[in-house]
Amino acid sequence: MKKTKDILELPLISISDGLEIGQVKELVINPERGTVDYLLISGERWYEGPKVLPFDAVLGIGEDAVTTENTEQVKTLTEQNGASILLARGVRVIGTRVMTRKGRFIGKISEFMIDEDTGKITACELMPSNGEGIDIIPADRVVTFGRDVLVISEESANTPNPDRMTSGKPVIASSAVFENEAVQTSQVQAEPINRQLTAAELFEERQRQYIMGKKVSRTITAESGEVIAREGEVISEELINRAKAAGKFTELTMNTEG
Repeated sequence: MKKTKDILELPLISISDGLEIGQVKELVINPERGTVDYLLISGERWYEGPKVLPFDAVLGIGEDAVTTENTEQVKTLTEQNGASILLARGVRVIGTRVMTRKGRFIGKISEFMIDEDTGKITACELMPSNGEGIDIIPADRVVTFGRDVLVISEESANTPNPDRMTSGKPVIASSAVFENEAVQTSQVQAEPINRQLTAAELFEERQRQYIMGKKVSRTITAESGEVIAREGEVISEELINRAKAAGKFTELTMNTEG
C-alpha cells in the first residue's frame, strides 16, 4: 500500500524512452468505485495545461518515481473527459469531515492509502475531533466518499479501533481491503455539484485552493517582462489574481513547491 504523501510530487518516467514527463500533482478519485482513476500530472510545457495518466497505465510506484510505458499514455484533460468530470466533482478525501450514517461528526481524514497495483483506496487515517491520536478506517467501513463529507457505518464509529496510533506508524489490519459493494451510493446521496459553475471553473477553484500557501518554484514574467511572481514567493490570493490577470495562472500552478 502507498500513502498519498508517498506518491505526490514524484516524477513520472516513461520507460520506453527514458523521459521525465512531469510530476504527480493530484490523485483523481472515483467516489463510486472508491479508487484513484487518474494521476494529475504537471510538466515543463505548462502552456499545454494539466495532463492525466490513467491509473491502469501506471507500471509502478516506487520510492523515487512513478513509471509508465511511454509518453502516449499521458493525455490532456480534453482527451480524457472522464478525468475532467471527476475533478469537477471535487472529491479529495483528505481534509474531508467524517460523519456516521446517523449524522454524528467524529473528525477529519488526514491521509489515505491505496493499493498501488489497482488504485483502490484501502484505508483512511482519521484525526478524531478530540485530537487524541490517529484512527484507521478500513475502506470496507466507508459508506460514501463525498465532496464535503465521508460517511462511515455506525458500527465503525462505535467499535474500538485496534489500529489506533499515538506515535510512530499505524498498523493497518490485513482486512482493510476495499470491496466495491461497500460504497453504497444508494443509501446516502452524494454531494450535489454546484451547477452554477462550469467544470473548468470548478477545476480552477480547486487549483487555487491547492497552490494557496505554497511557494513559487520559478520566477514568472508577463509578456512585457514584468515580474508576476518571484521564485520563493509565498502564493497568496493577491498573487493568484495577478497571475490570472496576466494570463499566467496555468504557468503559476505548474511551478509551485512546498
